[in-house]
Amino acid sequence: FTPNGDGINDVLFFQGNDINPDKFEFQIFNSWGDIIFESTDPNVPWTGDVNNGEYFADNGVYVWRAVIVSVS
Repeated sequence: FTPNGDGINDVLFFQGNDINPDKFEFQIFNSWGDIIFESTDPNVPWTGDVNNGEYFADNGVYVWRAVIVSVS
């Protein structure tokens, strides 16, 4: 994941044909455990922004959590 605008690995998202959008959860945490990105829509990727696009996250290690449930 390198959100630098070069068109390669610029967004982080999950894709699949049977993701249940009603049960989808995606969170990104910084090194202090603060949520810096959160979405319940599987069509919304993380672009590296923080605080709804107020600024971009610094280079570093981030922890993510995803709940992805099949519709079947």
